[in-house]
Amino acid sequence: MLKTQELSISDEVNVFFNDPADRLDLNHGLREMLKRPWRELLVQVPVRMDDDGQVRVFNGSRVQHNAARGPYYGGVRYHPEADLEEVRALASLMTWRLHWWTCHMQAPRAEFKWAQRSFPQAS
Repeated sequence: MLKTQELSISDEVNVFFNDPADRLDLNHGLREMLKRPWRELLVQVPVRMDDDGQVRVFNGSRVQHNAARGPYYGGVRYHPEADLEEVRALASLMTWRLHWWTCHMQAPRAEFKWAQRSFPQAS
């Protein structure tokens, strides 16, 4: 019986990258360079809470995947379970999803994703 190894979300995204890379016969070094984000920023944001006045620290991350075709483009995700691995995957997806648009429209654009780990207010 074959055991399937559970893939991380970034590995799942890279599966979509590998098929076109195979068709283009990209070498290993170039594939590794294209899969990796250009920049990652991790921050801790202290916030004084309205309900009890205590300070809570929230973690945030921004991943800039690739700016080869112009300025970064992306979105913000607020979720209690947002983590760096997910943000990396979303930024990579934006790169490959928007690549077609930028090539055909001749518009410079690059991709990023930002996530802020936040918690819903308790009632």
